[in-house]
Amino acid sequence: MAKTYGAAGRMAAAFIHSKLTPLFILASMALGALAVVAAFAVLAWRGIRAGLRAPDVFGRYLGWGLTGVLVLQALLNVSVTLALLPTKGIPLPFISYGGSSLVVSLCACGVLLNVSQHG
Repeated sequence: MAKTYGAAGRMAAAFIHSKLTPLFILASMALGALAVVAAFAVLAWRGIRAGLRAPDVFGRYLGWGLTGVLVLQALLNVSVTLALLPTKGIPLPFISYGGSSLVVSLCACGVLLNVSQHG
């Protein structure tokens, strides 16, 4: 930690280090990060499989597209956390703080479950 001088410096350092931004939620879960990546790998596998088993072309493309959106969003968040890409503010689906992202991710997962049910 950087050396700070005086009470103001200590207060500033404590404020900066105590604030956890939701963008870097993957980095804060050191022990569960591998489990999160594995869960998104399973989501990708099951989404592609649901698309392959869809009864029509529209269901196939819909399943693949929704799977691609969720997995790409997760890959971008992991890449930002590993400092491979610049920070863009893309949340980690199902995990990051924020209501609208969670609602959209859950709706996409519901449609994907519907595609897999009819296949």
